[in-house]
Amino acid sequence: MQALQKDFQMSTKLSITISFVLITIAALVGLALYTQLPDPMPSHWNAAGEIDGYMSKFWGVFMLPLMTFGITLLLVAVPSIDPLKS
Repeated sequence: MQALQKDFQMSTKLSITISFVLITIAALVGLALYTQLPDPMPSHWNAAGEIDGYMSKFWGVFMLPLMTFGITLLLVAVPSIDPLKS
């Protein structure tokens, strides 16, 4: 049982590390391409393929990495505040 629990902890740490590395890569790619992107950026297209929604360049580039970072932090924190954990 101890070995299984240790393997689970190692795989969890590896998953978290990989998540943060991928989030960092996404943010760095966005930062590298930031000056080449239009402001405002198209963010929604209708069924005919015409642009019908825009957002600022900052949110267009960094919204997904920021949301993913927040969700990852939440998923890391939830087990430590679980009132039913043994």
